[in-house]
Amino acid sequence: MNMKPLLRFFTLAILTLRAGAEPIDDFLFPPDLIVRAKEEVKLSDEQLKAFRDATEKMEARFRELQERLKTENEAFIALVKPGHVDATAALAQLDKFLDAEREMKRAQIGFLLTVKNVLTPEQQAKLTAFRHARGLDRAAMEEFQKRIVTKAERVRAGVEKLASSGGDTGPIAAIMEEVRTSMEQGKPKDAEAAIDRALKELEGK
Repeated sequence: MNMKPLLRFFTLAILTLRAGAEPIDDFLFPPDLIVRAKEEVKLSDEQLKAFRDATEKMEARFRELQERLKTENEAFIALVKPGHVDATAALAQLDKFLDAEREMKRAQIGFLLTVKNVLTPEQQAKLTAFRHARGLDRAAMEEFQKRIVTKAERVRAGVEKLASSGGDTGPIAAIMEEVRTSMEQGKPKDAEAAIDRALKELEGK
């Protein structure tokens, strides 16, 4: 099996994890967290309506900004694709793309601020406790990131050694696909358990 796609995944995963959580994450409450903790926070009908209204507005804005990002990115790619690049024009187009990214980030934060303001102080406290108890707060995530990055680098080194000796990296690739899926689904504990299996598999080889 060609191990290059697998190693590219390792590199991307490590860089993504090293980016870390945003400092403000502990003070905002994304919708998926509220859904998971719905029994604890017990939203009122008025709050549910406010969330629905905010979500509808955000979805419309998100679609608009997503299309803008796509357009600006395609224009930037078209400018840097030729053998000789007009650097001034390319950088000006890059500024347009970065402006669109900034607008996207601003819209996302604005939505989360609206969500927070709908919640009562008691509900916010319950969500904070819920997040901490399940290892979803920034401190827990940073600790998880340190562990998972170290383990991912160990797996990468093990895969390189296995491949250089002519070994089959297929089973490890299959396990790391589970890691990718778990990370995308927001299941860090499952992801770490899968990486631990990959390490044991490599030790066995």
